[in-house]
Amino acid sequence: MLAVIQDDVRLSPHPLRKVRQNSKIIVKGTEDALLQSRSDKAFAIEPDIRFMDADLARDDLAIGEAVLVPQSRLVGKTLRQIEFYHRYGLIALAIYRRGHAYPARIGNMRLKVGDVMLLQGPGDELKRLKGNLNLWGLSQVESHVPTKRHGLIALAALALAILFGSAGFIPLSIALLIAVVVLVVTGCATMSDAYSMIEWRLLVLIAGLTSFGPAMQKTGTADFLAGYIAIATTSLGFYATLAAFSLLTVLLTQPLSNVAAALAVLPVAIATADLLHVDPRSMALFVTLSASLSFITPFEPASLMVYGPGKYRFMDFVKCGLPLTILMAAILIFLFPEFWSF
Repeated sequence: MLAVIQDDVRLSPHPLRKVRQNSKIIVKGTEDALLQSRSDKAFAIEPDIRFMDADLARDDLAIGEAVLVPQSRLVGKTLRQIEFYHRYGLIALAIYRRGHAYPARIGNMRLKVGDVMLLQGPGDELKRLKGNLNLWGLSQVESHVPTKRHGLIALAALALAILFGSAGFIPLSIALLIAVVVLVVTGCATMSDAYSMIEWRLLVLIAGLTSFGPAMQKTGTADFLAGYIAIATTSLGFYATLAAFSLLTVLLTQPLSNVAAALAVLPVAIATADLLHVDPRSMALFVTLSASLSFITPFEPASLMVYGPGKYRFMDFVKCGLPLTILMAAILIFLFPEFWSF
């Protein structure tokens, strides 16, 4: 939300502001989000140009994109000034201007070179923009709006994947991969959607850190750190050793992901277990659980998902996450040895 207009008065988009019927909200968002919002009955996209309802009832309506070329005579003018709808027979739904979002209705924005416009209108009118020297037509846009059928298929695929994976018929990773293939085959999602949902940077990070553990072992770094931690905490007791590893893992899991932090500490923890003559598997599980205590910063992927939409600040995570981390770490340090034998 960029601004709210109520009774012809422009208001700030405060999160607690209540909107009323016929309130106008100026928004920015992705093209996919805008297209999907057209099917939401709670509100309607209202272009700045007035048109007849009959214009929206036509069967040949389509959505396409067009860009303002450098020699365009439309540059520097607004949609209202050029009477865009009457001139082109198309409705401007949105304007994409790289790097900027203006709290103004698009009808009042002065057009600039490179502006990409999302247009709605008859398919023939969109085709006429091909090669237009003022407004160069790009391509028509197909909106992919999930239906109830798609939702039921996705829910069933996820449930069956979890059922077969947890029952041990096939590995869970394979079951979930099959579920994704089912979604693509049934049209619930496209291959481009599937690829866009993959955190490629996280995969590269995990792939790099996978070799980080063996490198620490072969160079002797793991043994060196393990010996240092063991010497520093042995006189204080076994719980102090667990606390040291929990602290080290928690510190690393704040800027890194849970998996990356666990992969970095596991070689040291296993080497320490050998020095202390305890079960390495127990120490590895303890480090893995400690890596999940990533509450202090919003850098963990799950926290990032709510950081923006929830309007949180960095210090909100510190204030709530720090005491929560201390509490969970204490529970883990003192109760883990009781339920998992070392």
